[in-house]
Amino acid sequence: AKEKNQSILLVDDEADILDALYDTFYDDYKVFKANNAQEALKILAENPIDLIISDQRMPQTTGVEFFTQVNELYPRAGKVLLTGYADLQAIVDAINKGSVDKYITKPWAEDQIAKIVLEVLNTRLRKSIEERKTIETQLVQSAKMASLGEMVAGIAHEINNPLSFIHANLGNLNKFITKVLDLVETYDKLDMSADVKGEINKAK
Repeated sequence: AKEKNQSILLVDDEADILDALYDTFYDDYKVFKANNAQEALKILAENPIDLIISDQRMPQTTGVEFFTQVNELYPRAGKVLLTGYADLQAIVDAINKGSVDKYITKPWAEDQIAKIVLEVLNTRLRKSIEERKTIETQLVQSAKMASLGEMVAGIAHEINNPLSFIHANLGNLNKFITKVLDLVETYDKLDMSADVKGEINKAK
């Protein structure tokens, strides 16, 4: 049996159209069928769906309204709308808003709808690959920044240790220098022979 890696959801209230679409895609895709938007949303919630084909004119809701809802919940799914010529303006508006990828006017040819479905699936797949590459690049960059942060923290730690030691001993150093300077000043005040003063000056 042929492995079916991609799935299609068909949504139409007319059984004959559903059956015709099912026969078109069954050999190449995993196919689900729904008679209305509510049933379709239930299938979407329970199964990973790559592409949805929906009729525009259905009871309770239009295909455009259904796809607008789908776009919010399942933005990665491709969306192809079946429509009559009377609904073309609504379809164009939906495409411009990003709610629908492609539309097919009735009646359609089997090779025409198969080509459009393949085109939408390939476009969605390319977009998904590009998004994944972008995420991978961001993750690599984040990992680099994390490593750099660890290195900088390590260097800062190595610098801080001797600096802390020096800073902690500056008070003692000041006391020692004061004592030395006091001693030198004391020698300067003493009454000594020229030879002794000469030796002291050399030492200073």
